[in-house]
Amino acid sequence: MQDRVGYAFGGTPVSGPPAVLFNRPGTVVVFKPAGWEVDSTGGGDDRMLLSSFLQHEFSKELNPLVHLLEFGYGFLHRLDLPSSGLVLAGTTFEGLYSLRGQLNTYCLAREYATLCHHVAPPSLDVDARVDATSTRVLRSAVGDLGRPASSRLLAPAHLRRAGPPLAALCLLVVRIRTGRRHQIRVHTRHVGHPTVADCWYCPEACTLDGGY
Repeated sequence: MQDRVGYAFGGTPVSGPPAVLFNRPGTVVVFKPAGWEVDSTGGGDDRMLLSSFLQHEFSKELNPLVHLLEFGYGFLHRLDLPSSGLVLAGTTFEGLYSLRGQLNTYCLAREYATLCHHVAPPSLDVDARVDATSTRVLRSAVGDLGRPASSRLLAPAHLRRAGPPLAALCLLVVRIRTGRRHQIRVHTRHVGHPTVADCWYCPEACTLDGGY
């Protein structure tokens, strides 16, 4: 997976169905729409799971890995429920461990784009530990007891919502070196630029963000 993998949606809404965008022996790139979970070990059966989609695309007989919970159904990483984007997965053990090796040696670059509040500086490095141990609220937070986490933020555009109410916004491109739970949402909030329309991490602005 050393080639650069990207996808341009053009005028297509990113809330469409999931799709396998790149498939080569042992590895796939899957588009996750907003509102889909990558996988889950509990809850109701009516949730939209990317793992179920992948299992439908790859049979248990030919690709048993994507049907094994103990190996995370082959997924290398996850995206939060409200997010859309590309998810890497292995369809064979060789493919999965090749991806893990590249991730652990920083040969894979993960970049995400998000709309955030306020005017951010052109670039900002965030090195702040993320504590994801809370099971009561399932919300991560910056804290000394957390695991090391590193994000690089770039602001290619500053925007203004016409209102009402008027609001200063910024488009942030975030490159993460670690993959802690909700890392981007935690780090952007930590530096004063919480993600827009995020009632989980910025409830005070959620009502105002309802128009996005």
